[in-house]
Amino acid sequence: MKKLYFLAFCALVTPRLIAEVESSAERVHTPTPTPTPIPAPSKSTEPTEAQPKLPTIPLKIGTATVTAEVADNDKSRTMGLMFRKGLEKDHGMLFVMSRVGPVGFWMKNTSIPLSIAYINPDGRIMEIHDLEPFNEKTVRSQFPNILYALEMRRGWFSDNAIFPGTAISGLPSLR
Repeated sequence: MKKLYFLAFCALVTPRLIAEVESSAERVHTPTPTPTPIPAPSKSTEPTEAQPKLPTIPLKIGTATVTAEVADNDKSRTMGLMFRKGLEKDHGMLFVMSRVGPVGFWMKNTSIPLSIAYINPDGRIMEIHDLEPFNEKTVRSQFPNILYALEMRRGWFSDNAIFPGTAISGLPSLR
């Protein structure tokens, strides 16, 4: 009989307890914060046009003189000659690395056929490579001590009898 009274008591009290708990929960419940909206994907941060012309310096290579735009920070080195339509006669781009080491270049978004000279800190050309327009395969230096790279119109170095071992004067010093 005690079990029957207990069950009857529970049947009467339980709905009231549930209502009381729900009511108190509503009083202390804080609203769920609105989730931070995820921003819509932005337009690609990849460049779509050539960088403005960079400051130039004259370089003396063998008997030739070159006017070289100087790419000496991450942004200008990354952009390089991308999206350029051509190069003037005896003009190129000098890449000044942030430190001496092995380097590698590719031709992403670059339509101009180029040759590149990898240059050591003493200003000596260590190697020259021809680069194919739009080829995204990295052309790595074989030497580990490169501080500069000079891109010129393809064939410019051989047309001017400039080969590995040739010294370049007028290079900027490492900052």
